[in-house]
Amino acid sequence: MDRANFGADRLPGSIGPIAQGLVIALFGLCAAAQVGVALAPLTAILGIALAAVAVTLALAFGLGSREIARALTAARYARADFAAGETIRVGELRGTIEQIDSAATTLRAGTERIRIPNHVLIEGVVIVEGSEPEA
Repeated sequence: MDRANFGADRLPGSIGPIAQGLVIALFGLCAAAQVGVALAPLTAILGIALAAVAVTLALAFGLGSREIARALTAARYARADFAAGETIRVGELRGTIEQIDSAATTLRAGTERIRIPNHVLIEGVVIVEGSEPEA
């Protein structure tokens, strides 16, 4: 698959109408400048609108990625504090750590597998009961 087209089929619309609108707007600005229309107020309005869009996108990405950053940071600390094969107790849950992923830790409790979000391990009380050596 061509890298330039990767994910293009998932876009809600095509980029053609957006590019066409930008070309028409640029043409209109050039025509207005040739006629002698003052472009300073229009440029100020465009600058404010672009700044508002940039701030909106920055807030959306910042707030949207907060949980992902929290999960990745918690995974780093969980890998540093715990290891596969250790038996831990978190609240009423007890099991042997099978794997520590980027989002959650998998415990084996008998025949059951339990996934605990890593931030629960970092923010809560965890009792390490013992460990079994990994082969």
